[in-house]
Amino acid sequence: MARKKHTRAPKGVSKGLSKTASKVAAENPSSSTPAVDINAPMSADSLTTAYALLDKDVAQDANLLTPDADLDSNDSSSTTHVIAEEKKKPTLMSLPNEVKQNIWTMAVFLEEDITPMQIAQRSNKFVWSLDQCVSPGTYNVSAVPPLMAVNLSSVCKAMYNEVSKTHLFYRHNKFNFSARPGDFKTYIVGLTDARRQSIRYMHVELRPNWRPEIKDSMVLIASCKGLKSLDLSISSASNLDFHALMASPEHKHAYAAVQGLKDLNVVVSEVADPSIAASFTAFKNDLAASMAKPRTGYYNQKLFLEIQVTAPLDVHGEGRLSDDKKPGIISSRTRAQKVAMKSLDAVGVRPPRNSPKYDLDGCLAWDVLAVLDSRETGGDDGSAGIEFEVECWVKTGYFRLYSSEGRKEICWEDASVLGPRARHHVVNFYRSNPEKSGLEAVYKEWLQQIDGEDENPNERLHHLKALKVIASQLASAKDLAAKAETKANAAAARNARIQELATS
Repeated sequence: MARKKHTRAPKGVSKGLSKTASKVAAENPSSSTPAVDINAPMSADSLTTAYALLDKDVAQDANLLTPDADLDSNDSSSTTHVIAEEKKKPTLMSLPNEVKQNIWTMAVFLEEDITPMQIAQRSNKFVWSLDQCVSPGTYNVSAVPPLMAVNLSSVCKAMYNEVSKTHLFYRHNKFNFSARPGDFKTYIVGLTDARRQSIRYMHVELRPNWRPEIKDSMVLIASCKGLKSLDLSISSASNLDFHALMASPEHKHAYAAVQGLKDLNVVVSEVADPSIAASFTAFKNDLAASMAKPRTGYYNQKLFLEIQVTAPLDVHGEGRLSDDKKPGIISSRTRAQKVAMKSLDAVGVRPPRNSPKYDLDGCLAWDVLAVLDSRETGGDDGSAGIEFEVECWVKTGYFRLYSSEGRKEICWEDASVLGPRARHHVVNFYRSNPEKSGLEAVYKEWLQQIDGEDENPNERLHHLKALKVIASQLASAKDLAAKAETKANAAAARNARIQELATS
C-alpha cells in the first residue's frame, strides 16, 4: 500500500493557505531536511515517542547576501543597501503565529491513519505505517518518507517549539491500533502526559476473550483527556455476556472512556447467538448514554500505574526527559536500575542480561527444549561418558522468572549436568533413536543421581523405568537382529553349498 499524499486539510484549517505555504517554502529551500537516522545518538530531550527528534539546532536563515563577482568590493554603501532590502522581505518565521500554526498543521497532517508499531521488544521507538513492516518483527523505517513533523522540528529551536511543543502531530492525526492491538498499551504508556492528552482521534480494538486487556484498554482511553472521536472494534466471543461483564464493579470505570466524546463508532463482528447480540447492543446503548457526560479527564490512576508496571517498556513517557526512566514506580529508582538505564541503546532498550548457564549445584540452568544427538566421551581417568547435543532457551529479561524474552542456544553438555528437568527430553530422544549410543551409561548415571535426590521420587522412578523399557526393547531388537543375521548367514551358506554341489 503506497503512502498517500496530503490531499486535504484538517478541520479548522483554511485551504487557501496552501499557496502561501508553497510560496514560503520556495523562498526558503533550506527548511527541508533529510530523513532522521534511527541509529543516530540521541539526547534525553530527543527520545520522543512515534518520531525521534534531533536535539542539535540547525542554524536559522542568516538572510545574508553573497555579492556578485562583478560587484565593486569597495562599494560598501551599495552592498549595505542590497542587504537592507533583502532583510525587509518577509520570512516564514516572521509570519503571524496564527498563520504559522495553520501552516504547521497542514504540514504534519497525514491523510492515512498513524499505525504505531514497536520496532523492538521493550523499545520506546515506534514506526508509524504498515508499509514499514517488512515481516513480523522486521521493519524498514525508510520504506516511507519521513514524517514532516520530524523535518520541521529539526530545522531550528524556534520551529521545534512551534511544531513539537504544541503537539500538532497528535492533535490532528488519527491513531489506529486495530492492526496491532498489542501495541496500544505500549504506545500510550510510552507517551508523555501532554502528548497522550493531545490525541483526538483513535481506533482501538477490544478482544472480549482477553478480559484484563479490556479493562486496561478502557483505562488508557479514559486517560486521553483530549479525545474527541473513537472507533471501537469488538471481536465477538461465544458464550460471553459482554454487557454483564462491563456492568460489573470491576469494569464500572470503563464508561469514563467515552464521556464527552463527539463521535463514537462501535463495530461488533457478527454474532450468531441472539442473547450475545443483545448483550452487545445493550453495551453500545450504555456507551451512548455515557457520551452525554462531560469529559473531565478522570481515570483510575491506580489501574493506570498497574498498566505502566506491566507494559513492555524500559522507558516510560515522562521518563524520557529525566534520570528516572519510570516515574512513579519506586523499584526503578534503585541503584542497580539507575546504572542499567545508563546503558540504553539507540532505540531505548537496556542490553539483555543473560541467565547464568549453570546453577550453584553445577547443573545446566538453561531450559532444555530438546535433545538432538548423543556421543561417547572419555574422562581423564579413562572412564566412558556420554554427552548430549541440547537445544536450550536462554531468558534475557530482567524479570526472567516471568519473562518470555530470550534466545535459543545449541550446545553439547555432559549427561551429569543436565539435571532432573531435562530427563524427559533424554527419554524422548532415546524413544525416537534407540540405536544411539549412551543409553546404558545414562541409566547408570541417573541411578547415582537419584540416590542423592529427595524431591519427586515418583517422577525419577518413572524416568528410570522408561529408560529400562527402552533398553529392554533395544536388547530385544538387537537379539532379533542377531537371530535374523544368523538365519540369513545360514541360508547363504546353504545356497553356496548347493551351488557348489551342482557344479561338481
